[in-house]
Amino acid sequence: MVDARFHLPIAPRTLGALLAGISRDGALEDKRARTLLIAGADELSVAGAADLALAAHKDYLDDLRLTAAGAVVVLPALRDAVPAATIAVVADRPHELFADLLDRLYPGDTQAIVAAGLSSADAAPVIEEGVVLGANVVLGPSVEIGRGTVIGPNTVIGAGVAIGRNCTISSNCSID
Repeated sequence: MVDARFHLPIAPRTLGALLAGISRDGALEDKRARTLLIAGADELSVAGAADLALAAHKDYLDDLRLTAAGAVVVLPALRDAVPAATIAVVADRPHELFADLLDRLYPGDTQAIVAAGLSSADAAPVIEEGVVLGANVVLGPSVEIGRGTVIGPNTVIGAGVAIGRNCTISSNCSID
């Protein structure tokens, strides 16, 4: 579901802390949320015990009944189909809540890159020969830039972005 080349997760957080961070802790009834660590998000059919998943429509019912996800954001009508080992996060607007939680799990890469810079633990950008980088260009982890490409000043290229050969990126751009 989430492509880790582009969206790097934060360190695992408890489900309760994630919900409290978006002022939605009232959406939770299960006390296990205080200790359940969520490390990422995935589809119902492949999610594991540290994953968050979404079941926002009755079409998800078969996968919901079999999921191994640690927590699932569900409509009230689907609450009873959530397995006992999985925490149900009940919401009238599950897509909105799920999107808010994704924003907490995978914060904006461009902002994080600019604020924190590229650490030594991150994969260094791969830049082919003949690339011209303008002043103040910021490259995120695992960026790839093909030969002959020109990137204008004050441009930010987010984590995992691949730019082909002989491209021109103007100044003052952000590409995620």
